[in-house]
Amino acid sequence: MEYGLVVFNHTDNLGDDIQSYAAMQFLPKVDHLIDREAMDVFCPQSKEYVAVILNGWYMHDKYSWPPSAYLVPLCLSMHFTRYDHLGIGEKYLEGLGAEYLRRHGSVGCRDDATLQLMQQKDIDAWFSGCLTLTLPSRAKSTPKQPYLCICDLTEKQTARAEELAERAGLSVVKTTHTVDYFKEPKDWTQRQQAVETVLDTYQNAVCVITSRLHCALPCLAMQVPVLLLYDEEHSDTLRLGTYAKMTNHMSGEDFVSGAGQYDVLNPPPNPTAYLTIREDLTARCRAFVEKTAQPDFCAVLPKQEFEEGWLKRVLWQKQLLAQSVDDYRSRENEYRTYIAQLQEGNKWVEEHYNGALKQLDEMHKWAQTQDETIEWLKKELEQAKNFAAALQDEQKEKLTAVQERLQQAENAKRQLAEKVAQQNDHIQQQEKAQRHPVRFWGHRVLQRVEKWTGGKRS
Repeated sequence: MEYGLVVFNHTDNLGDDIQSYAAMQFLPKVDHLIDREAMDVFCPQSKEYVAVILNGWYMHDKYSWPPSAYLVPLCLSMHFTRYDHLGIGEKYLEGLGAEYLRRHGSVGCRDDATLQLMQQKDIDAWFSGCLTLTLPSRAKSTPKQPYLCICDLTEKQTARAEELAERAGLSVVKTTHTVDYFKEPKDWTQRQQAVETVLDTYQNAVCVITSRLHCALPCLAMQVPVLLLYDEEHSDTLRLGTYAKMTNHMSGEDFVSGAGQYDVLNPPPNPTAYLTIREDLTARCRAFVEKTAQPDFCAVLPKQEFEEGWLKRVLWQKQLLAQSVDDYRSRENEYRTYIAQLQEGNKWVEEHYNGALKQLDEMHKWAQTQDETIEWLKKELEQAKNFAAALQDEQKEKLTAVQERLQQAENAKRQLAEKVAQQNDHIQQQEKAQRHPVRFWGHRVLQRVEKWTGGKRS
């Protein structure tokens, strides 16, 4: 019996290779590397059946489902998704795609999201867990300095992890599961080495903090203390939430704020609920390999059966693509209608916009007129103030002149009164002189004498 290893040639996530690596440990040999996105066209030169463990994420090119009739699958730890490049959605799990899964036994689902999808499609399924939980512990080494390993954290989460590591006297080793094997393709030997390198890094860490599911689960399997940062509001809850309860976990926000406590120097032990899943997966994979390794296990695919299966698959793929094209055309019509409505709306908006611009221009002109009026009023007000000030000065001058005339009149009145008094006094003296001329003139003579002599009498 020949054995094949399913890989995703153009992956951007090292987690895909870790899942393939987990399947490879159970295979007695790897005769074929089978591209996950082209399983339908797989045809070995020997024209013999090839046993494979179908685990992992399925798939981008949904028209490539179901796999080739040459493959004898163990449907285990599978994740099916609605998302793809061509808008086929869940339709690949109907018709021939569903028949394939039913024909090869109950489907082992990697997570609750896949289990729910299988149940919706009336496909017998059960929760198997992820095959990476079966990874064995790796050889330990003593690093130059104990370290905290972090994998694909945000900037704030990284800063918090570095702060905790510094307090604990640990260095920090950063890893990432982001790769680009589309632009920088590598053969499986190189990719396997990359997987083993990152697993060794996890194995020898004091603990690991990550947002990656296929970092956390291998750490569980290798008994490395791990903290999974998992946000229910933002994460894929049906995919990641399945395993949150199996790991020490907290939200990224609680980790950054310190509301969630995790001792990186003396990390708490991992939960052990995964152990039953690990044992069951291991037993099933070993039983599958043992079964397919039997000499009496069918080895050659009859040509007629292959041709019939191939024809059905081609027709099925054509149907899927035709439905996808119809869906795209339908959506294109919807989009065209929507765009037409937007254009009508845009026309209405433009008309109202132009009207608003006209009103705005008129308002600007009116505002300009108002500004000119205000400037004119300011000038008039300034002139009025100046006129009032000038008038006030003139009135002050007139008042001063009146006051001066009044003072002159009072002075003249006083002088006149003095003259009248003098005149009255003169009249009185004349009257006295007429009545007593000797006494009067004698008195006057004495006055003159005193005046001439300076007031002295001899």
